[in-house]
Amino acid sequence: MAKHGLKLQLLALALVALGLFWLLQARRPYYFLQDDNRTLALPSAVHISRTLAETGSIQQYNFHQFLGYPVLASSAALYPPVYAAAFLSKTLLGHAYGTMDILVLLHLLAAALGAFLLFSYLGLRGPAPWFSGLAWGFCPFVVYVGASWWVVSLAAAFFPFLLLLTLRLLRRPDWLSALWLALAQVLFLVGGYPQYFVYALVLELPTALALEFMARRAMSGRAVAASSAWEFLLSNQGAFKYYLLAGGAALLLAAPYLLPLLDAVVQSADRSRAFSFADFSIYNLSAISWLKGIVYPAPSPLRSNLLSNFSLPELSYIGYVPLALAVLAFYRMCVRKRDGGPYGVYPVAFAAAIFCWLWAAGTFNFAEYLLPVLNRLRWHFKILLFVDFYLILAASAALFWLWTLKPRLAWALAALHVLNISALFWWGPAPVFSLHTETPPLSEPLSGRLREGRIFTAGFDPLELRSAQTLGFNYATLSRLSHFAGYDVLVPQANKLLTLNLGRDGGAVRPPADDTLSYLRKWGVRWYVLSYPVSGPFKRFAERARLSPVSRGEGRAVFEDKAALPMVWRMERNGTMRELESHISGNFWDIATQDAQAGCLRVNTLYNSSFLVRPAGAILGPSSNGQTEVCYPAGTGTLRLYYSSPSFRTGVRLFWVFVLFCAAAAFFAVRRSRGKI
Repeated sequence: MAKHGLKLQLLALALVALGLFWLLQARRPYYFLQDDNRTLALPSAVHISRTLAETGSIQQYNFHQFLGYPVLASSAALYPPVYAAAFLSKTLLGHAYGTMDILVLLHLLAAALGAFLLFSYLGLRGPAPWFSGLAWGFCPFVVYVGASWWVVSLAAAFFPFLLLLTLRLLRRPDWLSALWLALAQVLFLVGGYPQYFVYALVLELPTALALEFMARRAMSGRAVAASSAWEFLLSNQGAFKYYLLAGGAALLLAAPYLLPLLDAVVQSADRSRAFSFADFSIYNLSAISWLKGIVYPAPSPLRSNLLSNFSLPELSYIGYVPLALAVLAFYRMCVRKRDGGPYGVYPVAFAAAIFCWLWAAGTFNFAEYLLPVLNRLRWHFKILLFVDFYLILAASAALFWLWTLKPRLAWALAALHVLNISALFWWGPAPVFSLHTETPPLSEPLSGRLREGRIFTAGFDPLELRSAQTLGFNYATLSRLSHFAGYDVLVPQANKLLTLNLGRDGGAVRPPADDTLSYLRKWGVRWYVLSYPVSGPFKRFAERARLSPVSRGEGRAVFEDKAALPMVWRMERNGTMRELESHISGNFWDIATQDAQAGCLRVNTLYNSSFLVRPAGAILGPSSNGQTEVCYPAGTGTLRLYYSSPSFRTGVRLFWVFVLFCAAAAFFAVRRSRGKI
């Protein structure tokens, strides 16, 4: 492809991609701020970017939810695009609520670019790379599921690049190819969603090997035979060595993430062991739903999909043009002339698509459940993403073949697909797993007052459309408040038990009993956010607990419990309790002791063995109730309690040792090539 033509195609790709993104935003502002993207990912993204901006450190701990817990493994704190998206949202919009949409946009553009480059590298020309970029970057599965789970766009962005760089390594097996592949793997991994990374890793090398093998066979004109396949594998032993080198490099470069992840998994309430087989097997791909959706993307019921009968037909739709081209490719491969397609792409694409379809449908559940890592990954319908990718690969190869015969028709079909997807996004379904109707930017009118003490949410529907008002989920983190519970898949077992195993919205269904009320007071629960109008049981609870009303209306009522313990206090020498001023910023909790003499204070957060304290001479440990107690020397005006993960520090050391090793190796390699050593 000529450089001028390449630039024009890339420019057209970017412009059409931005146009499609604008169309989505016009259809529903903040299109990608629904379900988990709003209640979990946005608070996390805002918190990690705020921590870096205010303290210059990577967020490792969240004092705002679950009585305080480590979050490095479950957040994307080591993923640079999150910081870029938060910065752009703040700069362009004046607030942080555009972070998720901008982050997904970056991924959609990367997905389109990755598919374009990959398919060009495979030898496809004409409209095929351009078509593949748009078909993959704006695949309905990516867009629709990405509106709820941004990590789908993460997988869509990196998978083409992983295949491209693996193919490059097979064709040019050297340390530079291995390093590029390792960097892509690390970036994908630190995005914070290992499930899609594992799936991509399973598919990466077999797909690249099959594509390269079929391409060589197609160019040589020889028939495929088992013996030649074995010869091909033997001839690539050097490439396999570099592939293993890339994997080792990725492990070392990702050590600052992987080591805390291992800690989090071991301590996790839900991921420290395999799921039960029943939980592992739920939400497989429905064959009937898939067949319906690939022909007609009929909208599914909005609020019950993940709670009852799972059926999302619109997720299997890839567009009529890709579908027709994929059917053409299959026909030519199986019926017409046993045609393998351009560079032998057809059999690879369809074999991989069928394998992923069977995987998504739960066909391999029994065998997969025996594998140590895979048995902690559930909801196999997520693998449908890769089915779509391989179908688009086959369709793009068929479009290239058509272009060699009728160029204008091929370009017209590519343009027709853009019109099809545009019409779908404007008039078709706009499904989400859980809808939130509050229009950003949002603000909490009581944030200043609620900052002193913890929040307890109760009485709301878990699928409440106006979820921000409940202050459940992780909205407390977003507003710098503190909630008794929260939402996280990697919350430690200890925190989960101490926060009464509350659901993902962090709320209770029934009023607390008397013994639970005393327990909540011990942990500083001062504010109760209840559904309004307040039902009878909650009215009686408020009267029994002598709660003071703070505000009513807008679907909620807020009450104060003045009997709750403060967040930080010191017992005076006369036996009275004195509340101390404090401020939380990222990993740090700064406390004014207001005491010139030596003494001890209590911080109302669950003690963690990785806590440290300044100044030197201060001693910390757990109290009898599990809270954090700090004893300080005389003359201590302020204390800083902070979290520092030993596994993260070890990972950072491994990272820098490897980087320095690579730098030294590159330096000596350059000098050797110049004949100086």
